[in-house]
Amino acid sequence: MNPNTNGISSFGTRSLRILFQSRHDIFSLRGGDSIQLEKTAQALRQMGNTVDINLSPDTDVSAYDLVHIFGFLFA
Repeated sequence: MNPNTNGISSFGTRSLRILFQSRHDIFSLRGGDSIQLEKTAQALRQMGNTVDINLSPDTDVSAYDLVHIFGFLFA
């Protein structure tokens, strides 16, 4: 959370805890999803939100307000 916002995002609402869940190799096999993940996380953080990036499928997501899945392919 941005310490200058007192928990308030730039849109006037409380900041969010956001998890970006992605494939284990998103940073070693880079593509458009890697860039999108990084740029979106950067923008959300600048708005005062907390953004965590996790590459493990065994993650407890209960502490997050929002979970977004990046770059998973389903066959």
